[in-house]
Amino acid sequence: MKLTTELIFDCLLEQYDITYAQSSNRNTVVGRPFFYDSGTDRPGHICILPSNDIKPESLGSGAYISIGKLPCDIPAPNVEWMSLPETVQPVQLLNALQKIFNYYDAWENELNRLIDEDANYPAIIKCSSKYLDCAMSLVDANFSVIAISSKDADTFRNPDNKISDSIMGDLITDPHFGQGLHKEGIFEFNSGVDLFISHNIKKEGRYLGRVTLIYNNKLSKDAYIYLLRFLVSKLDVMLRISGSFLINNESMSSLREIFIGLLNNTPMESQYITYKLKEIGWSYEDEYIIIRLQPEFRHEWQLHATYLIPHLEKLWPGSCAVEKDAYVAVFLNLDVYNEKSEKSFLQDLAYFLRDGLLLAGLSRSFHGLDKLPSYYRQTELAVAIGREVNPMYWYYRFDDYVLLHLLKFGTQNFTPEQICSKVLLNLYEYDQNNNTEFYKTLRTFYRNKFNYTHAAESLYIHRTTLIKRIERIARLTGVDLDDSDENLYIELSFRYLDNIIGSTI
Repeated sequence: MKLTTELIFDCLLEQYDITYAQSSNRNTVVGRPFFYDSGTDRPGHICILPSNDIKPESLGSGAYISIGKLPCDIPAPNVEWMSLPETVQPVQLLNALQKIFNYYDAWENELNRLIDEDANYPAIIKCSSKYLDCAMSLVDANFSVIAISSKDADTFRNPDNKISDSIMGDLITDPHFGQGLHKEGIFEFNSGVDLFISHNIKKEGRYLGRVTLIYNNKLSKDAYIYLLRFLVSKLDVMLRISGSFLINNESMSSLREIFIGLLNNTPMESQYITYKLKEIGWSYEDEYIIIRLQPEFRHEWQLHATYLIPHLEKLWPGSCAVEKDAYVAVFLNLDVYNEKSEKSFLQDLAYFLRDGLLLAGLSRSFHGLDKLPSYYRQTELAVAIGREVNPMYWYYRFDDYVLLHLLKFGTQNFTPEQICSKVLLNLYEYDQNNNTEFYKTLRTFYRNKFNYTHAAESLYIHRTTLIKRIERIARLTGVDLDDSDENLYIELSFRYLDNIIGSTI
């Protein structure tokens, strides 16, 4: 890890009586130390001058550290020069510098290890607070405390893990705090007692949260600013991996990785997927659905993904949410949701969308995870078609508009189970599991234009038997034979399936 000359100066000042001079720039970023060798240029490193015999005019731009008095004049441009007392040995100085670099290298290595192991944000803040020796916090855009290092953390947040009411009151009434929400880079915020050094974390221009440290005078402000900027670079890496400030265990992070990968057609081993699903009590054979969320009014974009993602996963049991194409895509395990929630999902969804001024497109439910891009496409089509027909609705189910899609676009590369009437798909599956012929019965009934007598003759059964079968089919599937639109959809589905019904659908 490279360090600034200001940070090196602060660290050496704890041990030595050090002096500092510069001809122009200060706070240069430098790498590990080297002894000066005449004629050898080591740009980007701090250079030890073991002798006072070296004349300043012979040096090029860079950062130097010597033993003895500082030169009276530094004619070369962009030179930083530190000097230690003559009692310090050159090797002693080298070891002191190496120790400083080793200390911050250990911090960087620890952060990299935590990121590689998919650790959470509190682990990152705890690690950094230890190395920087100051209190730190990470708070999201909705004032939820993602991580805090202070021993008195409970006094700063309420039981809902939000910033405490007293602190919140002080913040929102301070005009400097509101102005800070729009700032870029590092900035300072003085509460009257403590000096806070903060950095706003943003994504595509949207404010996501803020990381803050409390200035304690152990290092200079410039040194803390440099270290905070380095920490932010690691938090940005974490944010790109996790997609939000959600504190997750490894299993849920892996599920999010799987969901994103499958949505993007990234090949993944089925054994790995099965193992990760099993870790959280899910199964490949469970019933799933995809919900895509978007703002009700596209020109008033207020979809805060980093807030919605953890909120949704807490609100809906069995859900995994990610940011996709500037929307939020929710992968919902309906079996888990129905087991853990007493609410009707569609009713719960409607309330949520209305309160948040959001719209949603819903795929049809499915089993298995090998065709997620097609089901995600259904969420897009559901909204696109549904808003033309029912512009005042909060959510749009693909199954409600699939007939319009067929008439307008045809099958559009959807597979039978993704586009055909679920009445027929469910009948076909029921026949396979129960050795019945309900699919054939209904197909014959349609071919004979709902004439019970002719259909019964074609099936070589009694007319009464056919009537009872049709009644049973209606109970099993909920089909409404008096609905002209549904009859058209079923007939189109029959035509599509006629060519492939001999294969597995």
